[in-house]
Amino acid sequence: MESYSQSPSSGAPPRKKLKIGNGNACELCRSKKIKCDGMRPACGNCHKKQHVCIYQVNATAVTHEQATKIPGIGYSGSPGTFAGEVKAAIDARFGAIPSGLSNAMPMSDAPLFELQLPRRRPSNERLDNVLPPRRQADELLNAYWRYINPVDCFLDKKRFCRLYEALFAGGDLGADEHTFICTLNVVFAFATQSHESKEASERDAVANTYFLRAWNLLSPETILWEPPSLQVVECLLLMSRYLQCTNNSHQTWMAVGLAIRIAQSLRIHLPKTSDSGVSDDQAHWQHHLWNCCVYADITISWMLGHTSITSLEALTSSTSRKYSYDNYLPESIELYEISRHFVKAQTSTGGNVAEKFGLFGYNQRKESYCNIVLHHESCLIQWEKARLGTMPLEESESNDLKLRRHILQLRLLHARILLFRPMLARCCFLQHSSCAVSDPHYDTSYKGHMIRHGALRCVEAAQKMISLVEKDSGRPTPTVPWWYRIFHLHMAGTILLAAMQSVDLFTPAVSESWQQTLSVINRHEHLCSYVPQFTSLFQSLSRKIRQLGRSDSPEQLSDAQFHDMFEEFGLHNDGFLFDDDETWLNAVPGN
Repeated sequence: MESYSQSPSSGAPPRKKLKIGNGNACELCRSKKIKCDGMRPACGNCHKKQHVCIYQVNATAVTHEQATKIPGIGYSGSPGTFAGEVKAAIDARFGAIPSGLSNAMPMSDAPLFELQLPRRRPSNERLDNVLPPRRQADELLNAYWRYINPVDCFLDKKRFCRLYEALFAGGDLGADEHTFICTLNVVFAFATQSHESKEASERDAVANTYFLRAWNLLSPETILWEPPSLQVVECLLLMSRYLQCTNNSHQTWMAVGLAIRIAQSLRIHLPKTSDSGVSDDQAHWQHHLWNCCVYADITISWMLGHTSITSLEALTSSTSRKYSYDNYLPESIELYEISRHFVKAQTSTGGNVAEKFGLFGYNQRKESYCNIVLHHESCLIQWEKARLGTMPLEESESNDLKLRRHILQLRLLHARILLFRPMLARCCFLQHSSCAVSDPHYDTSYKGHMIRHGALRCVEAAQKMISLVEKDSGRPTPTVPWWYRIFHLHMAGTILLAAMQSVDLFTPAVSESWQQTLSVINRHEHLCSYVPQFTSLFQSLSRKIRQLGRSDSPEQLSDAQFHDMFEEFGLHNDGFLFDDDETWLNAVPGN
């Protein structure tokens, strides 16, 4: 049974007290022969006096019910949750009280763009329809086409430029002017944020002016009660991507959901037939825009730790690839479709309706994650050969091909990190678990070799990701917007932080990559106030790990000590990777 008591800080949620028999008292309380309340990760006495709280317990006394409350490290779909779990585990070893199992994550809820959304006020056309001078507007629009559109191609450039010219000429747009001006303001906001040479406060002030105009122009009645239009879908997708760089995650999620529902109302998710009355250009753009909806749903769902709409399917092209807005979206969707399968394999499928009636599809089979990794890594290798292997060498590439290769490489490395991350977690945080300790042949077993190989592949992918970002950020004109570079640095840096827990994984080459990570992050500190914050966090955690390496490295801890430290974070049982027993599927909640 569990009991709870109030935390010493007023208003704080109750902390869990574990009943574990005679091992309930920590070392400090036991030495002073005083009563210990058994709180984890620090008892009340140690918490009040800010002492390191260490328990010497028999780890097997913790019940299964107590040990399965929190998902284990490496099994979370959300990068922010994984980063928080790594931090919590390091803090626990260091004796600190974890601040939670989630961290602000770039492209999720970290304020890369400082934006406070006010309550929506009635639109004031005199203020919200104000446009910058034509020359300034042209510069902003050119910056958008150059830096933003190649990465997130949500706008039909040909049509948009025609409407833009008509707007400044004072002519009839032939489309809803409010929606177009709203979209144009989001374009201006993005273009303003892409100017890395400007001060962050100046960029935020100007970009917020544009974005808040758009926010007021796209009124609820336009979205919900007016007839649906492709222009509203485009605008919502673009707004969602901007909001993704702020700490307004709920609005991000809702904007994508609305865009998808409107797109379905327009039936652009259905293949076009020859008698549909739609021109080839229109059909191809609708095809592309629907794929943008699918892509946005998958990527934002992963970033926010939500469940994507699994019924959404991308459309395959039946026309030639002469359309410039195809860029690399089809290849990216292929990659994310592969990734979605193995991410789903990392989460629970137990207790759902399909299982109740015995309906097990491919993704619901309970099989060893090692087998899943073998299959999906083979798929990633095939994708890499087909989509990257045929591209010419960089020296002879055009700028468009360089950008395409760079983005696809980053997304492939992202996929590999997600695939191998549970194996990295096993090597770094569960190396002294009861499963490994009870099997004297584990180090030489087939699964043991596979897990170590997978952990190495995860670290290698992070190293390559850091090198790609460093190379791009060193260019006079980087190919990828700075907010995406920060996201990849955070993701890869978190993997290297986890690797520091293992002597076998944190080699001199990996240590060099860690220094490279900090160096590249420092180059981005002027871009927003969030970057220095996570730089400081990374440095603090690495210092803690170095101190632990000198005093109580994993090799110096007893099995019970190490096992007990991490049971608070759901790391009680690694049968997920190493046992024939698949009960982990019922223990780990889905996103």
